[in-house]
Amino acid sequence: MKSDSLILPIFPLKTVLFPGVPMPLHIFEERYRRMINECLAENKSFGVALIKKGKEVGPPAEPFEVGTEAKISRAERLDDGRLNILAIGLRRFKIERLLEPAPYLSAEVSFLEDEDGNREQALLTDQILRLVLLDFIQLTSIFTLVPVYPFDLPQDPTRFSYLAAHLLNLPAKTKQKLLESSTVEERLKTARDLLVAERMRFIKDQVEKAFSEN
Repeated sequence: MKSDSLILPIFPLKTVLFPGVPMPLHIFEERYRRMINECLAENKSFGVALIKKGKEVGPPAEPFEVGTEAKISRAERLDDGRLNILAIGLRRFKIERLLEPAPYLSAEVSFLEDEDGNREQALLTDQILRLVLLDFIQLTSIFTLVPVYPFDLPQDPTRFSYLAAHLLNLPAKTKQKLLESSTVEERLKTARDLLVAERMRFIKDQVEKAFSEN
């Protein structure tokens, strides 16, 4: 379901930003320096969208239709005009119309609401995914000898679905499909299945590695 719409500057990237997730960015191209400086001066947000065709540097890339609004939470200006920023994902949007990319790409966007789907199934899948995720984190810690420090997962299923999608070690286009999920239930189920498959691959790789070293 779509809500209100507005014009957003668009930053096409080779990565997917999820709502509630931080993203550090190094801004060096002149057009994006201008975009970020304008956002800072006017306290405005911008949109992050995965690149569908093209590259991050050079002619304007074609983005996927669904992206995430981002708010700058911290900015560091460097002496040569470059910037280091930390952006936080806010709301998902759908690009309704791309505007002329001068000096940078912008678009008319409508915001997408997060619908539960089958709430009972969503809550059940949420609990299963939490167990699988925590188990996988402990498992990787055992094999890699990297300690796990205490952390809290969001209690809200919607926020947790985005965090789980972000944590998965998956190609960007697969993460884009998670971002585009029509309901929280669908995103949680997809993330659960992908995480179970990733866990199995990890165990297989670690076992093969152990035998090859002996």
